[in-house]
Amino acid sequence: MHFAIDADIFMQVVSPALEDSDLAKLGRLVRCRWRPRQLAHLVRHDDVHIRRTAALTLGIVGDSTVIGCLARALVDSDDQVHRVAEQGMWSIWFRGGDPEASRPFHEGMELLGQQTYARAAEQFETAVRIDPEFAEAHNQCAIAYYLHSQWRESLRCSGNAVRLMPTHFGALSGMGHCLMELGEPARALRCYHGALQINPRMDAIASTARRLESALELLAGSSDDKI
Repeated sequence: MHFAIDADIFMQVVSPALEDSDLAKLGRLVRCRWRPRQLAHLVRHDDVHIRRTAALTLGIVGDSTVIGCLARALVDSDDQVHRVAEQGMWSIWFRGGDPEASRPFHEGMELLGQQTYARAAEQFETAVRIDPEFAEAHNQCAIAYYLHSQWRESLRCSGNAVRLMPTHFGALSGMGHCLMELGEPARALRCYHGALQINPRMDAIASTARRLESALELLAGSSDDKI
């Protein structure tokens, strides 16, 4: 059993790294004393500074066991808590794969940056064959397929990412984009709503969802008029 830690002790330990703005030092100071789950409750602390620091720290030292608490922090009233929680989730997802899958994954990322989408998808597919539980490899594969206009393959990979990591708001948004390309706006809207329930501050997705809602309402109204 891992016991929750005292917030004051936590802040005393991390303050030297915060003063130096040294994230690597922050990680070292925390890892030698605690496991990520012991810090999770601090993201719900009454003191916003402690919530910010805890969310930042979990993004550095955390693993899949703290994704849930970071996801809950996405609805925090404080914008900075939200921002570091979101960044922390992405950091954990990116380092979540088996070491053997890391090489093709990073090669895929390089190819994605070079806009070599088909080859990038091949590398991500290799990564998920090595580690089928690597959610972010599935998600990046979905992005590569999407940018290569292979909507159904992209949807398949996004769905795998969401199955493995239900709080993956990026993969849910990606499913919505694919479904729009495939001519299924109602299903796309459900995906966008699902993503926004997890991460309500995705302004571009919220705007897309509002426009889609209006379009579907107009379509429904036109259908009613014809009856």
